[in-house]
Parts: sequence; structure tokens; C-alpha cells
Amino acid sequence: ASIARSTLVTPPCDIPAMMMDILTYPSRALPRALVHWTLRVVVPRPKTVISASLFIILLCAAGVHRLHFVTDSEKLWVPQDTQIMQNKDWVTDQYGSPPSWQAIIMSAADGVSSILTPAGVSAMFDLEGKMRALPDWDAACLRRGTADSGAQCIYYRGITGLWCDRAQYDAEVTSAADPSAALLHIVNSRSTYCSGAYAERLNYLGVPSYAAGTTNMTGALHFSGWYNLHSRKVDGAGAEATKRMAKQFNQLMTSERAAQGDTWTIRFLYELAFDEEITRSVGSDIPLAGIAIVLIGTATILTQYFRKTPSLSMAKLAAWGMLSVILSLAMGYGLVMWCAVPFTSLAQLGPFIFIGIGVDDVIVLLEAFRLARRTLPNGGTAETRCQFAVERAGTSITITSVTNFLAFALGSITVIPAVNFFCIYAFTSILCDFLVQGSFFLAIVVLYEKRDDANGVPAEAYRL
Repeated sequence: ASIARSTLVTPPCDIPAMMMDILTYPSRALPRALVHWTLRVVVPRPKTVISASLFIILLCAAGVHRLHFVTDSEKLWVPQDTQIMQNKDWVTDQYGSPPSWQAIIMSAADGVSSILTPAGVSAMFDLEGKMRALPDWDAACLRRGTADSGAQCIYYRGITGLWCDRAQYDAEVTSAADPSAALLHIVNSRSTYCSGAYAERLNYLGVPSYAAGTTNMTGALHFSGWYNLHSRKVDGAGAEATKRMAKQFNQLMTSERAAQGDTWTIRFLYELAFDEEITRSVGSDIPLAGIAIVLIGTATILTQYFRKTPSLSMAKLAAWGMLSVILSLAMGYGLVMWCAVPFTSLAQLGPFIFIGIGVDDVIVLLEAFRLARRTLPNGGTAETRCQFAVERAGTSITITSVTNFLAFALGSITVIPAVNFFCIYAFTSILCDFLVQGSFFLAIVVLYEKRDDANGVPAEAYRL
């Protein structure tokens, strides 16, 4: 009876073991699925797998035509659904976007005590005249009204704004008995611009000098002019004109700087310059990815080239492996771009990371095939070597791919847009690398293995 009762006792449930089985199930199931896929699909029909893989890869990679750079710091680093952004959007809807701007700064050259002279201000008027003669100035400048109504462009701040035009300046300063004294008198006494806005001297004069014991300025090392343009953040003809104007202004000021004299120097700023510099930096760094691919590819091929034992050399397959890594990168980035995810300066770091991950998978897989030739009796057959290699390398490749994929997928839930975009590119590229390695590259390896079988290469490797 005691024996019967003991057989009826239910053993305690081992919850930790059950949880471990659940957590490790993907790491056991996915490698088995990869082995079944290889033996039932890739080995019997490698050419079909290559053709289908290339079609899907190229279809996904075609998404690069939707490449869209985002450089606006607000869109990259500020969560868009926060209250502060909602308030900003509401203010923009009610009052419009803040205007864009550009500025000219003139500074006294080395050895010159002051640029606050009639000649300096006249040179500033000349520069502004050239700026206003640019093709898109009339369309880009911000007005109180329309150009057809005769409304003047809004002058934000600057020394030339103390006069309504060049004629008034010439009448009050150039034609005066003592132009320098007349200029200083106007600067020290005139408190409004021609438009009627308050003119704070320190807003347009830099490093001023004062008469002893007074607030009267006697000179300055810098003065500036700041000009409002249509907001570049609002769709429309004015915004497009502002973007064209930025390029024209840059070209003009660059040429003027080259032709400047010994009395003063010219500097310039414009709002779009910061975004343009970020875009230029992103674009100029892209070739580095190509250089990295060449260097890593060369190193990978050399590590797989065995001159003394050709039957174990897999340099050609290493080259195909590098191609598969490049294709997986194009596939991943193209697929994300199909979904209109912006490309940022962080996303350009991805290729350097994902190339390393892909090459690691290639080397692990090739080493497994090399080991199969030396382990299986007489080198085995193409099918048995594929099974041997995928059973061993497949587990490592699958687990690392899954963990990398999950890490970046979890990172994509961040509220910081730039990090979110990068993580989307990352986990998609890692997934594509796993798929390409398990289809396109593996099918190419199968073709080489079948060819080597016909030439007796695996048997030669086994006898080493």
C-alpha cells in the first residue's frame, strides 16, 4: 500500500526550470528551423534560393530613393509628443513660424582700432546693396505686407538701420563737415531705427570704446546687420526662396571675404548654415563606410586564404560573404526608407557596426564548413557538411542575431527621435543580415560545396 501511495504522489512543479525552458525555447527552435530550411530548401534548390533572394533584396534596397535627411535638432532630440512641443505647435499654428535670418558682421582688421567710421558704414551699405541684388532677395525677405503693395523688407537690427536708405546716410554723414563726428553723434543719440523699432547700440556694435567718464561711444571693433527672411519651416514659395537665398548669400559673402581689404574683415551667418553643415558632414562621411567595407573585406578574405592547404581555403566564399553583408545592409536601410523613417547622423554610424556583425557571421559559418571537411568521414557530402555546419554555426549566429535584434528593438521604444530612428535602422539591418546569410550566402556556399564534391576537394581536406 505504501508503494502504491508513493506512485500516486505528484512531483513538485519545478517553476524555475519551466521558466528557463520557455526563455531558451527560441534559441533551440530557431537553429533547428534553420537546419530544416537548409536541408529541405537551400541544398536541393540553391540557384532558386539565390534568384529569389536577389529579387527580394533589390526590391527592398530600392527604398533608398526615398532617402530623407533630418538635421533639425528639435525633430531629432526633443520628444515630439511632449507638452512643450504641443505648446510650440499651437503657438506656431496661431502666430506662424519664427522667421529665418541671415547676418553680416564686419570687424576691424588687426592693427585697426575701430571700424565705426564713415568708410566702414559705407562698406556695410555696399554689402547690403549686393545682397539685395541677389535673385531671390525680394521673394525671400520678410515684409509687413506684400511686395506688390510696396511694403519694405523687415530689417531686424543693424547699424545701417539707423537710416532709411543710403541717400539719408550720405546726407547726414558723408556730406557733413566732419563725417566721423556726425556718425558718432547719430550712433550715440538716435535710439530708434528708421522703422521706429528701438535701437540698442550693443545689439549691433561689438566691443565698443567709450569717451572717458561718459556713455558716449567713440569706436567699436565690430558692427553687424541682421535680416529677416520667410520661415524655412513652412511650405510655400517664400520658404523655397529662403532656401535658394541661403546658397546665394553664402556664395556672395564667400567671394566678398576673399576680396576684402586690409581695413576690415567680413564674417557672415545664416540660419540654414547649421543644417547645411550637418548635412554636409553626413554626406562627406558616407564614403568612409565604403573604405571600411574594402578594408574589412580584404582582411576577411586574407584570413580565409590558406596557400599551403588549398582544400581548406575559402577566400572566394569570403568575398561572396562580404557581398552578402553589403546586400543585407542595402536591404535593411532600403526597407526602413520605404517606411519613410528619416536618415540622421546617427544612422550613418550603422554601417560600421552592421558590417562587423555580418562579417562575424560569415567567418563563423565558413569555419564550421572547414571543420566539417576535417571531421566527417572522407570529408562527407555537400548535404552532410551543410547539416554539420548549420547545426554548429547556426546556433551561434541565431542567438547573437536574436539578442542584437531584441536589444535594438527595445531601444526603438525610446522617446528621443534620433535614437528611435537609429534603433529602427539597426534591428531591421540585423534581421536582414540573418535572412541574407541564411538564404543567399548559404545557397552560394552549397553551390561551391557541390562543385568541390565533384573535384574531390573535401576528401583531400579530410586526409590532411
